[in-house]
This record gives sequence, C-alpha cells and structure tokens, in this order.
Amino acid sequence: MHKSTILCFLFSAFALGSSHCATSAAETPKGDVKAWKRYQSAGEKAFKARDSLEAEKQFALAVEEAERLPKGEGRLRESLHDLAPLLLSHRKYHQAQLAYERLRGLYEKELGSNHLRVAGTLIGLGQACAYGHRYAEAEVALLRARRIVEAKSGALHPDIVPVHAGLAGVYRETGRFDEAESLYKTAIQIAESPQIKTEFVGSGIQQTRYQPRYEIAAGLMNDLALLYEVRSRFPEAEATLKRALKTYEDARGAESSGAAMVLHNLGVVYIRQKQFAEAEPPLRRALTIREKAFGRAHPVVADTLEALAAATEGRDIHQANSLRVRAREIRAGTR
Repeated sequence: MHKSTILCFLFSAFALGSSHCATSAAETPKGDVKAWKRYQSAGEKAFKARDSLEAEKQFALAVEEAERLPKGEGRLRESLHDLAPLLLSHRKYHQAQLAYERLRGLYEKELGSNHLRVAGTLIGLGQACAYGHRYAEAEVALLRARRIVEAKSGALHPDIVPVHAGLAGVYRETGRFDEAESLYKTAIQIAESPQIKTEFVGSGIQQTRYQPRYEIAAGLMNDLALLYEVRSRFPEAEATLKRALKTYEDARGAESSGAAMVLHNLGVVYIRQKQFAEAEPPLRRALTIREKAFGRAHPVVADTLEALAAATEGRDIHQANSLRVRAREIRAGTR
C-alpha cells in the first residue's frame, strides 16, 4: 500500500473535532468488530515479525475501525496503545502527538487524571513533542507525568526513570546542559539499583528482590553520551558509549537493536573527531543489525547509511555516493 494511503488512514484516525472526509459522520458506516480484530491481530503479527511499517498500517486501520464501533473505547485504547509508539519510532511526530493525546483522554476518562497509565501517555506525548521541536509543550507534559509518578510511586521508583530521561532530552536540546546531565546520572543510578518489594504475608514479612533493568540503564548511558558529544566532551562520550554497548550486549545480546543504536552513535563520535577509520567498523556492524531488526527501508537504516557514507568518503567516494543514494531512496519512500 502506498505511503499516501497510510497517511490518509492515520489522519482519519486522529483528526479531532470536525470531520475532513467527504463522507459526513451521519453517513459513516458502523464499525465491524471482526474487522477490528483482524486488523489488530495482523498488526500484532507484523510487530512480532519485526515488520514495524506493516504493523503501523494495520494498527492504524484498527484505530479507524474502533472509532466507528458503538462503545468501542476499550478497543480504541488498545489500538492506540500499540500505534502511538510506532508512529514515534517512524518519526511521524505530529501524528504520534495526536495519538498520545487521544490515548491520554481515554485513560483519564476511564481511570482518572492521576493514574500511572495517564503518566505513561504523558511521557509518550512529551517525547513526541520534543522530537517535533515543541520543547515547551514537551516540558509541560513531562513535568505533569513526574508529579503523578512521584505521588503514586515515589521519587526513586523505576517509574520515574523515563520521565527523567524525557526531561533530560528536552533540557539537552534547549541548552540546559547541567540540568540534563544531572537528570541522566540520577536516572542511570535508579535504573541500575536493585528494587526490593516488601509484602506482609500472614504474621511475617516477605521481601522480593528485583534485578535492575540493565537495558534501560544502557539507553540512558547512550543518551548521556549524546549530551557529552554535543558539548564536544568526546573522551567521555566514547567511554560512556562503550559502557552502554557492553551493558546492552550483556542484557540483550550483541545483535540487539540497542547495541546497534550505540554502535551508530559511537561511529558518529569518531566522525566528529575525524577518526574515519575507527568509525567504519561500528557503523557497518550497526547497519547489519538494523537491517535485520527493522528491515532495509526503515529510517534508522538511512541514518546509518548516511553516517557510513561520511566515514568512507575519503577512502572511496563512489561507495559513499552509493550509500547516500540508498539513504535518499529510503527517506523518499521509494525503496
């Protein structure tokens, strides 16, 4: 299906207020529960198969179908919950913002305005706004999420980690570097700390110890390294990325998408220092993992192709140009 068709589905799914379709609301046919289940199941299947673009298309169709169902809010929540992060991953930031806003409204209606699920949608909303360069809106959403999480779970609970990460990203992009660095370091410390849950059982006390979520800590290390890169603190950036890479490899394996992200960023740090020979190996490894994990037409593949072109340009201009052509085809949706 062509990209323009998919965008039409997304627009109709997320439009707020009046309808922009040629058919009026009164003429819109009622939704079909079986069709919704079919689209939702197809999206889940595509996601498990790591075909994120097909998953997005199917979940968008499921959203469209759920909106026409009488009393379909539960199904709409489920489909939006699956669709919103994919839109974010595929860099459709305005559509992701609309999806998270819709989801937030549905959760507030069902659970109240101070529920942790509402906080989760606010974190997603903050990320969509930040990536779309709407930093003031992002900060408002993330600060509200922080208030909810701190009230419900406490200031040192793992639930606060993505809030800190989101705010740190906003502060990094708006030049508040010291605040960003502090938030990243606090979030890493929380993510790496084992958690103990205490329960009263009969007349005694039962304690359960949880292992840290090392892949979350690794992602935060990657983000901290990007902050160091922005500030041209390259030795710290390189060391932090290598620490993140080892953490990802230990937690998820050497071929994980997280490892690929860190390898890509490590290559970019070398490029920033004009160490092109050192940049090639991590970038080639990142490209191989990303093509396998996301498919050959995903935007993150284009990112790595462009970085690899920059790394190889001085050694082989023809190869560099070939890499850039392929990246442009991906971004144009022709590959």
